Amino acid sequence: MLAVPPGYATAVWPPSGLALAAVLLAGNRAWPGIWLGAALANVAVQSSALAALFIGTGNTLEAVVGASLIRRFIGAPRRFEHGEDVFKFVGSIAIASMIAATIGVLSIVATGAIPWADFPGHWWTWWQGDTTGIII
Repeated sequence: MLAVPPGYATAVWPPSGLALAAVLLAGNRAWPGIWLGAALANVAVQSSALAALFIGTGNTLEAVVGASLIRRFIGAPRRFEHGEDVFKFVGSIAIASMIAATIGVLSIVATGAIPWADFPGHWWTWWQGDTTGIII
């Protein structure tokens, strides 16, 4: 994994980009596969199955909301024909990544895997990792 122990978040998380691409290409019907893949991947590394299911839900919502924002503000498919499209894209994914970061970190805090005092740092790293993973 890309996380530095004892962390649960990484500075780059490419699966977020793959999930968003799947929703942009296949439509919202891709969400069950994204949820199942994310939940199963997290069951393998989380001590709590419930936390893994919530994290999978956060990852899925991130992709679906991100795709919806991109379709609304940029249009799809689009090839970044204007400079403003890049800013709209980055803004859309920055907002969508907040969903996964919030649900994910709340899940691991709620299970006691990390203390509440570590919430801000883990949230920031999770958000940054998902955002960077989508951009890449």
